[in-house]
Amino acid sequence: MSSIAAIGFTGAQAASAAEQTAAVSAASAADASQLETVIVTAQRRSVNLQHEAVPVSAVSGDILNKANMVNVSGLNGYVPGLLAEKSSGSELMISIRGIGSETPQNLYTQPGVSVFVDGIYIPTALGVTQGFLDVDRVEVLRGPQGTLFGQSSTGGAISIVSKQPKLGEFGGDVEVSGGNYDLNQEVLDLNVPVSDTLAIRGVVQHNQHSGFAKNLDYPNYDLDDANDTNSKLSVLWKPVDNFSATLTARYYSENHNGAEQKNILDPNPNPRQVEQDLPGKLSMYYQIYSAALQWDLPYMTVKSVTGYQEMTNNQTVDDDRLDSKILGYYDAQAKWTSHSKSWTQELDLVSKPGGPLDWIAGVFYISSKQDQYIAEFRGSGTQPSNFYIPPVTGPSPANVGYEEYSVISRESVSPFFQLTYHLSDKLRLTGGARYNYDKYTGQASFYYSSLASVPKYSAGTWTGKAAVEYDLTPNNLIYASWTRGYKPGGINNAYNGYAVVVKQDFKTETVDSYEVGAKNEFLDHTLRLNVAAFYSKYNNMQYLSSDPVPYQDGTANIPKTTIWGGEFEGSWLGFDKRLRVTGNLTALGGSFDDTYYVLDAQSASTARHAYEAAHPGAGDFDPGTIAAVAAAIRDTKGNEPPKLPHLSGSVNVGYTLNIGQSVITPSIEYVYRGSFIYRVFNESALDKVKAYGVLNMYVDYKPPVDRLHFTLAVTNVTDEVGISGRFTDPYGSGQTSNQYIAPRQVVLTAKYSF
Repeated sequence: MSSIAAIGFTGAQAASAAEQTAAVSAASAADASQLETVIVTAQRRSVNLQHEAVPVSAVSGDILNKANMVNVSGLNGYVPGLLAEKSSGSELMISIRGIGSETPQNLYTQPGVSVFVDGIYIPTALGVTQGFLDVDRVEVLRGPQGTLFGQSSTGGAISIVSKQPKLGEFGGDVEVSGGNYDLNQEVLDLNVPVSDTLAIRGVVQHNQHSGFAKNLDYPNYDLDDANDTNSKLSVLWKPVDNFSATLTARYYSENHNGAEQKNILDPNPNPRQVEQDLPGKLSMYYQIYSAALQWDLPYMTVKSVTGYQEMTNNQTVDDDRLDSKILGYYDAQAKWTSHSKSWTQELDLVSKPGGPLDWIAGVFYISSKQDQYIAEFRGSGTQPSNFYIPPVTGPSPANVGYEEYSVISRESVSPFFQLTYHLSDKLRLTGGARYNYDKYTGQASFYYSSLASVPKYSAGTWTGKAAVEYDLTPNNLIYASWTRGYKPGGINNAYNGYAVVVKQDFKTETVDSYEVGAKNEFLDHTLRLNVAAFYSKYNNMQYLSSDPVPYQDGTANIPKTTIWGGEFEGSWLGFDKRLRVTGNLTALGGSFDDTYYVLDAQSASTARHAYEAAHPGAGDFDPGTIAAVAAAIRDTKGNEPPKLPHLSGSVNVGYTLNIGQSVITPSIEYVYRGSFIYRVFNESALDKVKAYGVLNMYVDYKPPVDRLHFTLAVTNVTDEVGISGRFTDPYGSGQTSNQYIAPRQVVLTAKYSF
């Protein structure tokens, strides 16, 4: 039978492409005569994906489970142009089409790719690492998002849409997984109809595995392990046909050792072994409470999504990523505690379909407060066995290298609208605008000084969209669009007025993207080919800069950047509708356009140490030292922007076999991520991240026993040691480390539905 996927985007301009979804789940369409019709709710209306001119991809919850994708980082290779990598082992830095975030460990900046959980915006890079739970689909909008939904963004948006309670249905699933690295995962979900108007859905999930890497300084101490628990409780109330309310509570916790983060100076050639004298540790607790209301009125639909979320994060990080006996000194972040509280509210008014003019109007509001306490210790010789960590009021230990306590509050309000006018049955014009107002206030103290107010910041920015789309035939659509997205500017809280490169405030970042594309189906809906090409002007890219004056590191702006690229997605169903081939391919390029001088942490550290070694008695604040460091500044004009894999993509081939009353679907998949530059500085020895390719294999088995389902996944079959991301500490040690992709994993999953 032909499956129909209803795919929407809460609080966003919609559309989805489930090509990757179909690749692994071909068994669900064994007797289908055509590719599945994917229904999307573009501009809150249910339409065929192929008739919607929006660049979006989607991956279903089934694919996430079968491919062992536990959070957003697993989407690398499955979504055109997406790159998700860990920074400092904890934050998840996400870019799409080369546009994302270049400001790790910074409370003042927003992500370039906005992440939503059931319409609730997640405002921190730490928060987006929380694992997938009860996912119906993950939708990824590519390119700037500056009109319809939530927090505006420059790179794109990711919406994690979970399964919802259902009236009149009792049922659930029990799922158990096991594999190498002592992997075990258990999932239980249950839907209970309390009455004709009330239903409850509850889910609990636990995921655990031992580490992929060993810290030789601490025997039996694994790194890159997992231990998390995720739960959700949702209540649906629908007292009348035209009104519904869904209340949801989520709770996520993780408590495990840190990420490997192997220093590139580590003399041990084994990529899964490190020597680090501070054992990394991470614990995070995240809770989200939301209320989604919907009224269907005669002439429009009213939607309201209210959310409250709270995060507590504690971690220790070996900042030099190496044993002090090897380096000759130590740099240890023995304390990094972060708290975050946020209220969000979105209200949408959506016109009813059927007329010549479709419209939507709304407003988004967020109020958030974040605080963090950092205690970093530095010294020569052997690292102490433990550190004295005082409260935020001090006193200051003698070996403190950096200490900060800061409290940052943000308020933002954004009214928006969008109109689509049907000039004819084939031709449509779309236009929209949004006004984004942001205000920051806060307090900060450094080195156990008294809390002092940081300068206030506020600004307003217009963003928008214009598009034209035309149906060449019922199965062939072409479109052209312009979109503008933004990230708010802010204040560098450590600025003292003497900095050379870093200024007190940093500017709002905007991206104007121009795109043309086509969506096509051929051969009686058995061949689907979608293509797009884009050209983006990136203004005032926010990045993390060092400064010749010590401790003046902060966010700065590169004035002009150009990024261009093309994307391809395709699916083919053949050989008596049993063979399914899907794939995607993305090519990216770009350059910094203007003369602009930057200073990276390693160049600053090298110049500072060289001058002080040649001039005994000179200190970090000596005018000669500052001048020597300033001489290390380099021009970025002509440099390649970061996070732009020149070529990336994936291909998946699956074949459905009917053996008696059983259905077996083996599939094989290859994912390739090309090389890229990972920082704006383009330092030849540090910033080039090599390409890698990963081979995955899957087998779906549906036995004659009804409601039982087995999946075998073997990921990274050849045990490729690929570098998923690289990180250079911008504040303290200046050391550079690699984060590797997961090794070969074999996971067997059994699922029973009742």
